[in-house]
Amino acid sequence: MSAAPADLDNLWRDLSALSEDEAERYGESLYHKEFITHQGRSGMSTAHDGQAVRFFADRCHHATHTSKDRARQAYSKDKVAIDRIERLLWIKPIIEGRVAGIECWEIPLKVPEEGIRCFPGKRAYVSWTYSYIIWLEPLRNGGFKFSSAYTLPNSEISRYTTRARKLWTSS
Repeated sequence: MSAAPADLDNLWRDLSALSEDEAERYGESLYHKEFITHQGRSGMSTAHDGQAVRFFADRCHHATHTSKDRARQAYSKDKVAIDRIERLLWIKPIIEGRVAGIECWEIPLKVPEEGIRCFPGKRAYVSWTYSYIIWLEPLRNGGFKFSSAYTLPNSEISRYTTRARKLWTSS
């Protein structure tokens, strides 16, 4: 780990006292403050292995919202996700390799047109302890972009990692 180790419990923010609208505004403000530095459009970080990770302003909605009905509309982001906002400060330390017990997986690309691209699959940073996953997507010019981060049952995380290759485990 290059920088100081991070404790996820200390980075979690309890938003139970906020209304949904207040939590949404807080989440959007925090996302832009923590991740967006370049002309309000993007920001950079570095993954545990030195790979560049870009954060784009248009991914804020994926970091702070979820679907009202994941079974029918898994990719719709029409509901404020308080639990995602409470964990926004987890994203950088996990990706940077500053949190113990994290695994980084390379997840095979799913659709045929993705399979012909000459770069790696998606990355998933996983905390089994907190049932938390962070998704990074490969960029054509190298490095990755932040896609989303959320909690889900470990059984679902296991389904994602079944055909995956573990790249790294933090200590």
